[in-house]
Amino acid sequence: MITGKQFTYSLTIILSFLFLLTASVSAQNTPKAPAKNQTNSPQISVSDTVPKLRYNFKSSQKGGLFLNDATQYEVIYDPESGNYIFYEKVGDYLIKHPTFLSEE
Repeated sequence: MITGKQFTYSLTIILSFLFLLTASVSAQNTPKAPAKNQTNSPQISVSDTVPKLRYNFKSSQKGGLFLNDATQYEVIYDPESGNYIFYEKVGDYLIKHPTFLSEE
């Protein structure tokens, strides 16, 4: 004999399975064939026209929209180790780890 609790559990499982089954079947619908009176002529597309820019921008331009490069490089020679130490800074802040180069 099935108790009421087992019946509700079984009914929930069956309804969930049926819902997932119908959702997956409806997601797999194939596209419909074109109507007989439609022709397969190519679509005419209108190209987007962009007006000429008011100002001529260049990649080497300084200031304004193209901000100046604020990076400063500092090179220090360490006589004890014989290495050159390169620091890359913006203001007083180091923005990268120092690079160490030997004399060789």
